[in-house]
Amino acid sequence: MNTFQYGDTEIGHLKSRDKKLAVVIDAIGHIERAVNPDLFVALVDSIVGQQISAKAAVTVGNRLHALCDGDYENLNTLSLEDIQKCGMSTRKAGYIKGVAEAAATGAIDFAALATQADEEIIKTLTALPGVGVWTVEMLLIFSLQRPNIVSLTWPFGAA
Repeated sequence: MNTFQYGDTEIGHLKSRDKKLAVVIDAIGHIERAVNPDLFVALVDSIVGQQISAKAAVTVGNRLHALCDGDYENLNTLSLEDIQKCGMSTRKAGYIKGVAEAAATGAIDFAALATQADEEIIKTLTALPGVGVWTVEMLLIFSLQRPNIVSLTWPFGAA
């Protein structure tokens, strides 16, 4: 399992910037947060989870994963109807199918994205229907662990 990497430098910085946060950090301690460095899978999972509860997202995601036999690259071979039957809208199934087609055709090289600049990744992925700036910023933070990203875009409109 890959976990979000941070250490004493990052913790020390946060604690020095906010005394209330320092108290919470001391009380909670080090948090192990799983990350998925595979941008393709992380993006599909992000789309699955849009506008539904975390519990529902896990259920729908597990159905989709089972349908693909554990290999999300198989998504491109599925019909929209098959994807939708996992528990999502036709629109969301179309977004997922679009991501799968972009990966399968090479229109987007998801493995190469990890080496690109933040702005280029945002530009590339937001060209896909159903993928906004906030979603990509969350991938940059939580999949690629880019420390320089602060999302100024809220998922419900401009901040």
